[in-house]
Amino acid sequence: NNQIAINRSNDSEASGSVYFSGKGLFRGALLDSLKQISYSTKALTPVLTWYDATPYSAVTSLRLKGKTLHWSHPVATRFSVYAYPKGMKLEQALADPAYLLGVSYGKTFDVSAVSDRKQTTFAVCPMDGFGNEFQATLYNAQ
Repeated sequence: NNQIAINRSNDSEASGSVYFSGKGLFRGALLDSLKQISYSTKALTPVLTWYDATPYSAVTSLRLKGKTLHWSHPVATRFSVYAYPKGMKLEQALADPAYLLGVSYGKTFDVSAVSDRKQTTFAVCPMDGFGNEFQATLYNAQ
């Protein structure tokens, strides 16, 4: 955890961590410690900034059916999904990993983990293969 914290504080010198198979190490107390301290929130794969991004259009037809979000998109095959309190600014929610529900590799996402969907704004962003997120589409349950 200390090494990860040092890497994160000096990102100009160490822009991340590299892991090799550690089956013998990554279990028990060490695994629990990493989950609770260094990797306590979800995160997106870092953007590959050296590739030119061609912006994708926003998703369309975003709707909630039961406990599942559904949407359409003609090109993207990966989408980031957020849930944040109604009234919060989108930029603030997208910058805080606490509001990232996860990444979908299809055009649906189970939001049953969100307890009060009527007080929540959902945002879905199409992503390209380089990790770029594009314009969010918002949905507010009634």
